[in-house]
Amino acid sequence: MSNKRQAPPEEEGWFDVSDAISVGIPRPTKLRLLADAHFPREVVDEVRAAGLDIKSAQEMGVAKLADPELFRFARKIERVLLTLDGKFWRERDYSVHLGGGVIWLDTGPQEVDRTLHALGRAYSYVGKSMGNLIARGVRVRATPTTLMIRLRTYDGRIGGYEFRVGGQRLFARELEWVKGKLIPRRD
Repeated sequence: MSNKRQAPPEEEGWFDVSDAISVGIPRPTKLRLLADAHFPREVVDEVRAAGLDIKSAQEMGVAKLADPELFRFARKIERVLLTLDGKFWRERDYSVHLGGGVIWLDTGPQEVDRTLHALGRAYSYVGKSMGNLIARGVRVRATPTTLMIRLRTYDGRIGGYEFRVGGQRLFARELEWVKGKLIPRRD
């Protein structure tokens, strides 16, 4: 991400990615989602009505699979697993080195509006620009107000980005994997 126009100086490390969010990323294939068995049906219906390619675990006949098997199934059919289950964010259980993609919406199952807002954030920040490249080992954690991604770096390590909105601009900061956590990168 080459556009390094800085965020306000009191917040070091943030850079403006508003105009460069997809720079250097090959033209993505369309994002293909698989909602896990506990994902709210109302959200699946709303997402489908908005034109996104989404299938539920129930529709695919895999609603009774245990989490590791569901993850492997989604990876095999090249769909990004959409979940409210935070365990899919855990690197020790679902490492980016395994491949497969996960979008974890860090909201509650009864919070349909918050879940839709978090998914809208995930889609607008990374889903549109990366598309189904997310299925190649990217983990996304979204809330209605924040977004973080974890991925393999070009040198094979684990890294990531945190995003936030400032006015009409989108800012990011690079994260590094230290002692099992993503923290702001120190240069």
